Amino acid sequence: MLIQFPESYGGLKAKAGDYIREVLTKYVALMKSDRYRDKPYVLQQDGLTIHTSSDALSFLEGHGMDHLKKGQWPPYSPDLSPIENIWNLLMWKMSFYRKKPGLSVDEKKK
Repeated sequence: MLIQFPESYGGLKAKAGDYIREVLTKYVALMKSDRYRDKPYVLQQDGLTIHTSSDALSFLEGHGMDHLKKGQWPPYSPDLSPIENIWNLLMWKMSFYRKKPGLSVDEKKK
């Protein structure tokens, strides 16, 4: 499941309180809904400061939400991150658009 950030979220300027209010409260409500209540899950977050803040982790633990704690996730694990595979595919496809000597514009499009 991918959690989409609302427009009111501060993005890179967000604080732990913003993250809890705008993201985690919605995540907790969703995971406790009838749709997901009996399904296994583990919340995976990166090492961003607002994700690892004591307030955010206390919030998750206080609501009984299963999540990977600091040190349980490898610090650099591109093989476990789906986005890394997408970046590799994108870079591979982009390599076909680089200038190749001897080919016309029409040939490059093929």
